[in-house]
Amino acid sequence: MSTATAAKAKTTPAKKTTKKTAAKKAAPKSVATNENDPTAAFEAYSEAAREKFVRVTEDFSEGAEQMRETLTELAGDLSERATHTGEQVSAMTSELMDAAKDEVTDAVQFANDLMKAKSFGDALEIQREYWTDLFQARTERARDLSERAMALTKDNLDPITDKASALFRLPKNA
Repeated sequence: MSTATAAKAKTTPAKKTTKKTAAKKAAPKSVATNENDPTAAFEAYSEAAREKFVRVTEDFSEGAEQMRETLTELAGDLSERATHTGEQVSAMTSELMDAAKDEVTDAVQFANDLMKAKSFGDALEIQREYWTDLFQARTERARDLSERAMALTKDNLDPITDKASALFRLPKNA
């Protein structure tokens, strides 16, 4: 040690130890005690980023699980509704086939009645009745089928639409 340094050390009075300085001296070197310490700032930022990442990952996992459950439910509903719709369409097709058979029977009866007509006026009246009855029957059948198809579509789409739209709603806390 140089003489100047030794002389300065002798003349400089020893600092008084307070509670604050004692705590600073007792703190381990790995823990930063200064707020302006870049290591401490980096560690704090890293911890906050890690916590945010964990929270986002958990939220994503929860959302993905909810979506999976909703999609599974939706797939089950679609399968049930497809079966129900198939049964309804099959019943409507059967009714249309029965109606076609009735129309063929009516057409044969019309031809027989027309052959039995005694006058031109009778033939016109037979023809008018046949075509009027045919038109009314087809109009009623078309109205009935339209109403049933609309009801079937509404019954099938309303629950599915509700569940599907739930997939795209934002969570309330977002």
